[in-house]
Amino acid sequence: MYTFDYARGKKVWGNGLCGDQYFYRYLVDGNSDTLWKCRYPYIRPQYIILDLEERHIVNQLLIREAKKKIGALKAFSISASVDVEKWKPININISRKTDGVIVCDFESREVRFLRLDFSEF
Repeated sequence: MYTFDYARGKKVWGNGLCGDQYFYRYLVDGNSDTLWKCRYPYIRPQYIILDLEERHIVNQLLIREAKKKIGALKAFSISASVDVEKWKPININISRKTDGVIVCDFESREVRFLRLDFSEF
């Protein structure tokens, strides 16, 4: 089985209400010492969208929590799109590792955009 990091350095943005557009790059920099966090935690919903720049067949998403915030992400959901217009929810099986890696396994699908909706953090 091959593992590819399609997300590294790709474009990512959020719901626009958080205002920290400059810091979204921390989500895809591969550095577990950096993190993005909305400046206004009371804003709901909060979400981020990742653009993989082209379509890929994927079956797993890894979320690496920042070292200082391991365990902070309590609940979230994932949706996928090929055109950023129509979103389909993904049924995920979640496992958490002690080093802050959250493994989200799901049925293989073609995606270009992934959306993470944060409901509790």
